[in-house]
Amino acid sequence: MWLSLLVAALTLAVDRITKLWAYYVLQPIQDIPLWEGVFHLTYARNTGAAFSFLAGKQWILIVFTLIAVGIMGYFLVRYRSGMGRFLRTILGLLLGGAIGNLIDRIVYGYVIDFLYFKLINFAIFNVADSCLVIGAILLGIYILFVHDRGAAQREKANGNEDLPSQKG
Repeated sequence: MWLSLLVAALTLAVDRITKLWAYYVLQPIQDIPLWEGVFHLTYARNTGAAFSFLAGKQWILIVFTLIAVGIMGYFLVRYRSGMGRFLRTILGLLLGGAIGNLIDRIVYGYVIDFLYFKLINFAIFNVADSCLVIGAILLGIYILFVHDRGAAQREKANGNEDLPSQKG
């Protein structure tokens, strides 16, 4: 559980520091091209979720985030002894990202975004968004490839690999 909390705390710290920088330094400037026409730091306010989904519906997004954080917290406490480092790291990324954007929604009424891949005109995003996407991808990989393999290895170690109920 401590690994998850450490990853969440680091994610949250980097997210908060970069958003505060964007709020106080980037907002007056609005745009800093790091690679002209390709990648810019561009200040934006997002009142919705990804790609402005549910724009202006902060209360729905806050409630949904609180429920998601609660569920992740429950799993961290309830199944802490059965989780490997990979899953703990994933949950830390998801928690840190969710809490980072939740703080913005509660404090400002919007999420501060500032990372912009202008070349492909991709949605402007932030560190918390990045951690949420990376965490979600890693969770998918975990569910598809790691979780079942770990269960099969535990069954084999217990001598249950030949039970008929596990075939097919």
